[in-house]
Amino acid sequence: MEDYSPLITGVASLIAVNAARPEDAAAVEALRQQLQVAIDTLIIYVDNVLKNMSEPKFQKVKKAHPAFERRIGSVPRAKAAFHLLGWQDGPKGTEDEGFYVLEVTPANREAVEKRLHFARGELERVKQELLQTGPRFIDPAATT
Repeated sequence: MEDYSPLITGVASLIAVNAARPEDAAAVEALRQQLQVAIDTLIIYVDNVLKNMSEPKFQKVKKAHPAFERRIGSVPRAKAAFHLLGWQDGPKGTEDEGFYVLEVTPANREAVEKRLHFARGELERVKQELLQTGPRFIDPAATT
């Protein structure tokens, strides 16, 4: 059985922010919205693969795509969570070099599907936590 604890920790860390809580409520709300967009985007990627397990186009994401960079790449920990979901750098020297690729083969299809279903539930759980309580601020100065 696969150990999902790194995935759980990685997804949960999406809403943890290594900074003191801003005094400006608008800044907190902007951060909450940015985190929500990242989580929603991850859910879309997962859903697209789950609905289309045999379609390679849903298993690839262009690294330099502006929407990916804006929604995932610019959000702390979101790209790490994306990798924990299973997308990895495409092999160098291949047509997939400029992509993140989720490898789905007949041999691993069931495991990938199980992992993505589990991940989707974790993403929804973290999204609900974000909506209810907002980002978790971890002030680095307070922990030393």
